[in-house]
Amino acid sequence: MKFKQLCKYARLYFYFSKNYFLNAIRSTENNGKSIAIDFDGVLAHYKPGMASRDEHGLPLTHARVALEQLKHVHGYSIIIWTSRPITRNLKRWLSKFSIPFDKIIQKPDCHMFIDDRAIKFNGDWNETIQEIKQFKEWWR
Repeated sequence: MKFKQLCKYARLYFYFSKNYFLNAIRSTENNGKSIAIDFDGVLAHYKPGMASRDEHGLPLTHARVALEQLKHVHGYSIIIWTSRPITRNLKRWLSKFSIPFDKIIQKPDCHMFIDDRAIKFNGDWNETIQEIKQFKEWWR
């Protein structure tokens, strides 16, 4: 395959991947008021090198209560955002621990994200809820 052809396919893949992600976010309820929440290390305890992609830690303290508050009190659609494959085991885990969500979407598996609408989770859901309430983009 020629280099130009490879570039064309890479651009198409990026276009469709990007649009899939954007449509998943946009198509949520609540007039676009949505929040994407990472699974490992934010909802569930995570240890690097877990035996398999279907091995899940226990929920972090206050995670369920925080998501219920975001959904039912503040009116957010909850998107679980994970680099794991979206499997039945992941959905069972969310159901088992009564974690409210509207959608699960897969994110790129990368070391870090830089974004103008990100909140760094520090392990404390009470502090995170306060940060969400006070959040303002840097450019506003």
